[in-house]
Amino acid sequence: MRLFVRLLAAYNMLVALAVTVKSVFDVPQPDWELLSWLMAPAVVISLAAAYVFKRRFDAEGEGAGDTVRYLDVNIHFYAAAVLFVGYGYQWSAYLNDLAWGSSGLSNTGSLWIYVDTLVIMVAAVMGVRMWNAARKM
Repeated sequence: MRLFVRLLAAYNMLVALAVTVKSVFDVPQPDWELLSWLMAPAVVISLAAAYVFKRRFDAEGEGAGDTVRYLDVNIHFYAAAVLFVGYGYQWSAYLNDLAWGSSGLSNTGSLWIYVDTLVIMVAAVMGVRMWNAARKM
């Protein structure tokens, strides 16, 4: 189980790194279409990991006593949920444009920058947390 969690964590961190390099340096390869396909599993992995960390914290029952940890766990969970919804919305708009023969640039294309930024932050943080949690397994 430890190896599987570490592989998922490494995947998340690599996707976050690839999106960061593509966003900051605008390298020609990989293309955004390829990165969009690679971001999909990272978004789902991040949401699942954030949910597991939130459930684990809620099961401990320390909620009110540890406010900083409560905020940390919940902010990351809701950020992952917003990322999931935003990515799904953008991806469905992109696929809809492709299905109708458009250029693939929908009228909501400007929202990709927010999705890409959230992917960088959420996937990287969840990847590091999963990597550290696997050490304790």
